[in-house]
Amino acid sequence: MLNGRPDRGYLYWRWKPSECELPRFNASYFLEMLRGQKLAFVGDSLARDHGESLACALIQVENAEKHEWQLKWYFPSYNFTLAILWSPFLVQHSMDQSDLAILHLDVPDKEWTAQLNDFDIAIFSTGYWHFRRSVYYTNNATLGWSEHAEANVTKIDVFTEFRMTMETVLRYIATEYRGVAMIRTVTVDHFEHGVWDAGGICNRTRPYASKDVAVPEKNARMNEIQIEEFMKAMALVDSGSPRFLLLNVTQSSFLRPDGHPGLYRNHVGDTPHDCLHWCLPGPVDMWNQLVMYTLQPIYTGRRNSV
Repeated sequence: MLNGRPDRGYLYWRWKPSECELPRFNASYFLEMLRGQKLAFVGDSLARDHGESLACALIQVENAEKHEWQLKWYFPSYNFTLAILWSPFLVQHSMDQSDLAILHLDVPDKEWTAQLNDFDIAIFSTGYWHFRRSVYYTNNATLGWSEHAEANVTKIDVFTEFRMTMETVLRYIATEYRGVAMIRTVTVDHFEHGVWDAGGICNRTRPYASKDVAVPEKNARMNEIQIEEFMKAMALVDSGSPRFLLLNVTQSSFLRPDGHPGLYRNHVGDTPHDCLHWCLPGPVDMWNQLVMYTLQPIYTGRRNSV
């Protein structure tokens, strides 16, 4: 709205589970439920989208103390802290001068591991950065390059790399983190008539009906990998522990091609459409409902209906 998008329908559509009612997000209840807690979103700019969506909802209850140089909000009446930790790959990485990503697939990113146990709850996500031109390392030795790297080098497909990344990250979380961890699955972009830097647009104003189209293969495959690696890591968590959770939003986010900024982004001039990130307010707000619903049994003892 702030950036001039003229339609409003995307504000009112909500994903609904097929066999239950998902309670509306209640910011006062959420803050009371998590009184005295610290929650971090760990990941890329879509993790930031989610964190900012939650912050926007919570400041309707109480103005937060915000650190200007950090993405961190403190709600003093509830002694509740919300933070966003930047780690687009979740594994250790650097970028060279040519914008080549150098990934250590067997080393979790110290940007979040160094402070993870300062937080009671952490929500992890990663996805689209793994399609960048990259070189991969394990044991400090070159393993291979991404598929669109130069010729005459060992190439590794993105799904193999992504599986190795998720295995490393999830194993670390399952064995080293003492708090409640949520793993949010990949979302889906909605570029049509081209890719993001070659004329791709997203100008739909209504969601898909679930029967219309299937989740794109690359997103479905990444979602599958995340679920499989989550289940493997689950075996490392104490039996019956509620602290290791999966937040699967791939299908529900795919149904919302209407929910992106598209042309109406906060950049001036002839810039590509943003068909990856989400409007705020918009579809991403539903994820807060899922977070509240999922955390409720842990923090209140109230059992959910399903």
